[in-house]
Formats: sequence, structure tokens, C-alpha cells
Amino acid sequence: WWCTEAPEAFTGKAPVYLELEPELRIMLGKKLHRQVKEYLETRRAAQPAPVAHPAQHPVALLPTRR
Repeated sequence: WWCTEAPEAFTGKAPVYLELEPELRIMLGKKLHRQVKEYLETRRAAQPAPVAHPAQHPVALLPTRR
């Protein structure tokens, strides 16, 4: 799992931190996982969202100079 602008990355029904909760709990440990989850839940509940996801604004690449 990683950030991407590919449309296929935005087809999940739940955020990655919930979909991969068992793996994250193992990697982070119970205490840190709980802290991360609480932080992310707070951000999810914020209205309006604190920051727009970069994929909401398509990137236009300019031709490179040679």
C-alpha cells in the first residue's frame, strides 16, 4: 500500500488504516496503533476536511526541456 494518483487506488470501501488494521497493529504495536487510529479518526471526523487529498486536483505535467 502506498499513495498514488491512479483511479484504482480510490475504490476501497474503507480507509487503508481500517482495511489493513491487523497488519498495522502488528507493525506498530498495540499502543502506537491505537494512537495512530485515534488521530486518523479525529481527522476523518473534522468538517471541513483539514487538507484536500492531492488526487482531488489532477496534475498537469509540462513538457520537459532537452
